[in-house]
Formats: sequence, structure tokens, C-alpha cells
Amino acid sequence: NSYSTNVISADYRLTPNPAIDKFTIELDNEVEIQNLNLIITDVQGKIMHEEIFESCESNFSRTIDVADLSSGIYMVSLKSDNFNATKKLVIQK
Repeated sequence: NSYSTNVISADYRLTPNPAIDKFTIELDNEVEIQNLNLIITDVQGKIMHEEIFESCESNFSRTIDVADLSSGIYMVSLKSDNFNATKKLVIQK
């Protein structure tokens, strides 16, 4: 018996990057993604922001408020059962 997970292939953009007080995630997903977890961490790995999107329709887009974060480099991770990707976000105040 072989067990396989249907891994979703999708690219995403963080715009604008560098950001000031908000940025938009634009996900090029062709199929719906369930329970997508957004995690923003600083360079030390400390979680600065976390959010769960229960259902992400195709071509999902969401604006994230980061006005409370200081200038610096952050990692934006998107994770679900069948999708996992991380990109760098620069915040400049």
C-alpha cells in the first residue's frame, strides 16, 4: 500500500515588498486550499503574526496589516496539509 498526498503547486507574491504598514498575498492556486495558516516570523524565528484562512478559493488574495511590526526582515510562511512555502518580506517604516 502506498500513501500519497496531493500536493498543491502554487506560487504566491507579497506586494508591495518592501512594505510599510500592509501587504497583499496573491496566491496562484488553481484549486481550493483548506485551513491555510499564515505565519510571519522575525529573523530569530519568533512568531510576530499568525492567521488561519479556513477556505482559500482559487487565485486567493488577502491584505495583511503589519503596521505594528518594526522595520526589518521577516519570513512569511503559508502552510496547510498540502501546501507549504516561505518568502522573505522587508518592512521599511
